[in-house]
Amino acid sequence: MTQKLTDAMFAGTLATSKLTGAMGTNDGSAITGVGGSGATKSASNPVKTTNPSGGVGTLWANTSTGDLYVCADATNNDNIWVNVGDGSHAWTNTGKLYGYQSGGMWQQGYNQKIQRFSFASTGASTDMGNLTKTRENHGGTASATHGYLLGGYHSASESKDIEKFSFVAPYTASDIADLAGSNLLYPGHSGTEHNGYTHRGTDGTSGTAAACQYSSQRYNYNSGSNAINVGDMNTRTTQPACSQSTTTAYIGGGHESNTVVPKTINKMSFASEAHSVYSGSLLNSTSPSGISGLLGRHAVGGSSSTHGYVFGGYVNGGGADGHSQDCQKYSFASEANAVLQAQLGYPCGNAAVTYTATDIFIMGTAYAPSGSNQIVKYSIASDTSSATAHGTVLDPNSSTYKSGVEGRGHNF
Repeated sequence: MTQKLTDAMFAGTLATSKLTGAMGTNDGSAITGVGGSGATKSASNPVKTTNPSGGVGTLWANTSTGDLYVCADATNNDNIWVNVGDGSHAWTNTGKLYGYQSGGMWQQGYNQKIQRFSFASTGASTDMGNLTKTRENHGGTASATHGYLLGGYHSASESKDIEKFSFVAPYTASDIADLAGSNLLYPGHSGTEHNGYTHRGTDGTSGTAAACQYSSQRYNYNSGSNAINVGDMNTRTTQPACSQSTTTAYIGGGHESNTVVPKTINKMSFASEAHSVYSGSLLNSTSPSGISGLLGRHAVGGSSSTHGYVFGGYVNGGGADGHSQDCQKYSFASEANAVLQAQLGYPCGNAAVTYTATDIFIMGTAYAPSGSNQIVKYSIASDTSSATAHGTVLDPNSSTYKSGVEGRGHNF
């Protein structure tokens, strides 16, 4: 006789060993103890305010791109989500708590401080630790957890070192690898969540155009291996101003000599590392005294999600006040010529730059004649107004200039 089981026949639990044969399709939503919950699926990427109920280790799958993210830091409305794929897509969590600046050259000499300042509040930066040596005219990139410094000068001697420091204590840096080839000064830079890049620069062998570089180099944040060359551009300059979208680095400006100042913008795809030329070009700039000329050395770059920015730069023939206050802007999508978007209100050259989703911060806003220790904020949202005072970098008895960029530190 076949008897139908009912709820009333069960008291407690039923051992799975007593169940045999095929089972029909049933609702399994109440079943527990059969493994993890899998990844959250969404057509968009997680952002810093995506608060995972599972905390650190929660997975997030973007069904549009196939990218997979894991929560590496679960802080309410300030989470860190890391792309666990091949790193071809740039980090999307712009808007963390702090910006970092490290090294630089002061009127008293070279500097090795690691400083940070708050994006949310104004005030002086804080001394967090030290580099392995004094350093200036270097490049800088960041992963989600560490800052990286690239090449530059050390006590007037050229360097090809790559230094690394953590965004949590202890902050003291370590020398982890070398750039490819000879020494590298004044490089541009960009980065994804897994790789950092240098662009152009000079090897320091002479003050002539022959010392300027065409190449881009890549180093992996996790491998600890030396950097490798990944391609060349069609122009060679030192001190280019770099910006980036989520897929592409943009390398513009710089100078080959005081009279050879290309206005072209080169591009490098993060996925293929192929180099090409942007269709538009940069503008001439104007010094505070009204002298118009080629935008040469010392300009710095910033980015929004859709546009690249070039701030300041020394106008050839501009004299002691030759650093421009111009803010140029160009579109990543349309590849049109840059436009004069705003006036910073501060002469700008050889500064350190970091940015969030809404603002670009410039640290040490001028090179000549005496430099500046100011931190100023340029609003991407308003995009037509002058920058506003946000704070100061350390050493109030002197000014900072030639500051190496520790770009997109803990905000990236």
